[in-house]
Amino acid sequence: MRMKLLLENFKRFSTLTEEQLIIEGRIDDARKKYPFLANTSAEPVGMDKDLIDLLIDADPSGNQKYLMGAARLTVDLLDDLGYMETGEQYRIPAVVQNAAELIQRYHKLMPFIRDQDAKFKDINAIKTYNELRGVIDRAAQKKADREAEKAREAAEKQEAIKGTEFVADTPFHKVVRPLTREGSCYFGRETRWCISATQSQNYFDQYTKDGKAFFFLLAKNKDIDPAYKKIAVVIDSDGDFEEYFDATDDRMTPRVFNDAIRQTILGADLSGDIVSFEEERDTGFEENYDRDKIMKAAEILGVTEYIDEDEIAIENAVELIDDEVEEYIQTLQTAAAQSVAQTPAGIPFEKYEEILERFDFNNMLVDIEDPSYSGYETITLDVGGVIDISDYLEGTGYVYRPGVEEELGGEHEQDVVDAVYNALEYAGFDVYGGEVEQSYDDPERVNFSTRYDAQSDIDQLDVFDSILQELQSLDRVIGNKETFGKNIISSLEGDELIYNPELEKKKEEEEAEAKFRASKDAEYFASQEEREKQMKLALQERKFRIKIKKS
Repeated sequence: MRMKLLLENFKRFSTLTEEQLIIEGRIDDARKKYPFLANTSAEPVGMDKDLIDLLIDADPSGNQKYLMGAARLTVDLLDDLGYMETGEQYRIPAVVQNAAELIQRYHKLMPFIRDQDAKFKDINAIKTYNELRGVIDRAAQKKADREAEKAREAAEKQEAIKGTEFVADTPFHKVVRPLTREGSCYFGRETRWCISATQSQNYFDQYTKDGKAFFFLLAKNKDIDPAYKKIAVVIDSDGDFEEYFDATDDRMTPRVFNDAIRQTILGADLSGDIVSFEEERDTGFEENYDRDKIMKAAEILGVTEYIDEDEIAIENAVELIDDEVEEYIQTLQTAAAQSVAQTPAGIPFEKYEEILERFDFNNMLVDIEDPSYSGYETITLDVGGVIDISDYLEGTGYVYRPGVEEELGGEHEQDVVDAVYNALEYAGFDVYGGEVEQSYDDPERVNFSTRYDAQSDIDQLDVFDSILQELQSLDRVIGNKETFGKNIISSLEGDELIYNPELEKKKEEEEAEAKFRASKDAEYFASQEEREKQMKLALQERKFRIKIKKS
């Protein structure tokens, strides 16, 4: 019988792979080192298998590389909790299961266990269960931060794409025209262009409102000068190339620009040899150039069919290459002219609409006008509203003095307008640049309005947003009847248009009381009220009861 068992074990091990043997060895080692987990029967914990099986089944590595460390940390935890010494062993399986699930999280978060925690990629470096939880928590936070960053980048990219015109996609360049600051910042990354700045002042809006457009030439060739990987071309209102800037923000002359375009087409090596040939040709020495490279460049540009090596000199081949580069640049300029003609430089009106949609106005109307419809050169922001005096008097106890209400639209018109004017000014409304006037239909209603245009720098998105924030604050102030109404009431009361009967009565009583205090009657009476009460009392008659007896 024993011999048969030995033969069966030998047969089993002989068929196992090296990796399977490693797994079996790790399981056996863990069972031997931690017998408490390996020998737990159904009696104390209510399970039909050993505790260590929970860790074995949950190990996410595929080869049980976490098993020994997981078993060690689990036993340490059980010991710390005291479950191994007490009668609460029924809780042990749940603790082991939690440990198994924690190991699975540890495995999934392995790519985010880095920096100061890098050493903990080896589970054997983790000394306690609490230390394991700390490693997992920090890795989980790194993962969350990374996911948030990816979401932010995706949103940023989407916003950039919305604000960018993709002009052309040639074999050598991706040509984009940013229409918004977001587009300029995204596609101008890793450059020093002020129109793409994110850490310092950005001038994109300022330049575009002046009629400037920008083309970004994003090179596809990797074998070029890093400064030429991105080139910004300034386009005037006619669509002509005006200025050129490399990625380091150095201004390029037209010749340098041409050389840069040739390099982005041919690569630094081939382009450099052509430059070398041209320099040697200018000096009369044509010895160090590589004819094969020049012909390779001609092949890339598709002009080899025009070159007959027996009849044409190599300099003519170079001229053909230069002509082809010039023609390529001309196609870019044609695309620029078409783009500017279809979409003139400036911030798209939709961007202003998107910003305005983020604000809620409940007490006034705020609207923008598209220049294409308004007739103005730039957008305009119209702000207006109505102040109803009766709304702010309601519930305060204040009423119009007799005869005043009938004269609100006449004698007291200016008083009403001034009351609203002062309240608006105090709240921050630009009363000097706007209008405040009484309604023709209702003398208690006062209309106010103002207009913002390019003189307010409203054609810059950040300024536009800032103005809207101020207007929203004003909207909230107007909506607060207690604070805003207090200023209106103060003005109207000062002009004697309104009064509070109860307050006036109280004031009269207080004045009478003060006068009484100063009189001699105060020596005999506690108060003016008591004096009046005593003076009104009738003299009391004495009453007599007469009893008559019959004799």
